[in-house]
Amino acid sequence: MARQYTCISGDGHIDLNPDIWRDRVQAKYRERAPKRVKMPNGSDAVVIDGGKPNTIGITRSVRVAHTDLAKQVPTFETCAGTGSPQQRLDEQVQDGIDCEILFSQITFVLRQTKDDDLYRDCIRAYNEFLALEYMAPAPERLVCMSTMPTTSAALRVIIARSTIMTLRHRHFPIHTLDRRLSRRLVYCRRSLLWSTP
Repeated sequence: MARQYTCISGDGHIDLNPDIWRDRVQAKYRERAPKRVKMPNGSDAVVIDGGKPNTIGITRSVRVAHTDLAKQVPTFETCAGTGSPQQRLDEQVQDGIDCEILFSQITFVLRQTKDDDLYRDCIRAYNEFLALEYMAPAPERLVCMSTMPTTSAALRVIIARSTIMTLRHRHFPIHTLDRRLSRRLVYCRRSLLWSTP
């Protein structure tokens, strides 16, 4: 029987520690791939290819009172939306959510490298991690949107097709979602990836 959904969050966000997916980057790029660094105040940031540190983004403010934002020292261990899939599932239960469509802003961090090959490989590695590991415990509840490159449209299509093939290989249960949502995702997939401009 298909899972019944009462509440689906259509705009969830994740900021993941790159150390948990960096091993998927090709060995020749791994030293320059994103890595976690500590800032002087103890907060976590991500650096790629020796660039500037990027602190934890939008998820840092989840469950933090507005008056306490300036006092917060965000780390991957302490912020909501930055932990393991199980942590995210527990947060869904706490919030009364049955499923989340999850987005990441990692592409802006990755684009800081000037090396297009490193950039493409990091996107591939990150999307592969999401599809094969992060979503694996509950793919019907953790629906991660793949990260698309900000370069050419042709490259976006290649990466999107690759991501969809990875999801198909893992038998992503798109059919278990509500029929209307399922149809919309399939429609978006077809119209965005296979139609010509």
